[in-house]
Amino acid sequence: MTVSGFLRGFLTALAISWPLSTATAFEVSPMRMVLEAPGVGAAGRVTVRNTEQTSVPIEIRFERRFVDENGQNRYEPADDDFVFFPPQTIIPVGSAQTFQFQYLGEPFTDKSRAYVMRVAEVPLEVKSGVGLQVVYEFGVAVYIAPPDTTPGLSVLSVSQRAGGYELIVENSGTRHAVLGPQGLADIPGVSAKLTTVTPSSLRTVENPIIPPLSTRRFIVTPATPGQ
Repeated sequence: MTVSGFLRGFLTALAISWPLSTATAFEVSPMRMVLEAPGVGAAGRVTVRNTEQTSVPIEIRFERRFVDENGQNRYEPADDDFVFFPPQTIIPVGSAQTFQFQYLGEPFTDKSRAYVMRVAEVPLEVKSGVGLQVVYEFGVAVYIAPPDTTPGLSVLSVSQRAGGYELIVENSGTRHAVLGPQGLADIPGVSAKLTTVTPSSLRTVENPIIPPLSTRRFIVTPATPGQ
């Protein structure tokens, strides 16, 4: 069984009929892209490089990504929104494969949309032996942002709670906001409101995405003596 996640490699141990041989690995570039287009016509490409000593079978699929107020992700199958090539291939040792895709779903211009392009190693099927196989999967963040869409972040409220503070942050803009290396400190007004919170606490954000026309809830902890 493969366990999926976002913007990271997955190591899923599969107890299948396979001798205890090597796991394969690959590199994916880029891991995040923003496509400036009014829905239809948005196109991109992702390169996968085989860095191991065996050929790697790779397949791709698309999912639409939704993020709720608490930062929980929800995904919906979205292969029908895209045309992509190749959908599956085997990458020889030391070689690279470029996957091309284009959005062909319904037109939209009101706000940006978030997708994930899953780049997954295909588990091998064998008929004898028992062993362990490690399977890798990467999620490439794909944002389709119509022209003239922009994010707009502000702090709606700050309240104390057990062990820290609760922040409600609004994105009143029409484009996804993705917090940078400074995390919550990049949002106007946060540092002034939370003078007792360490910079490292503000940078510790599990899910940095704030969808357009929505709010996010973040929890931060105050500084401890000596910090």
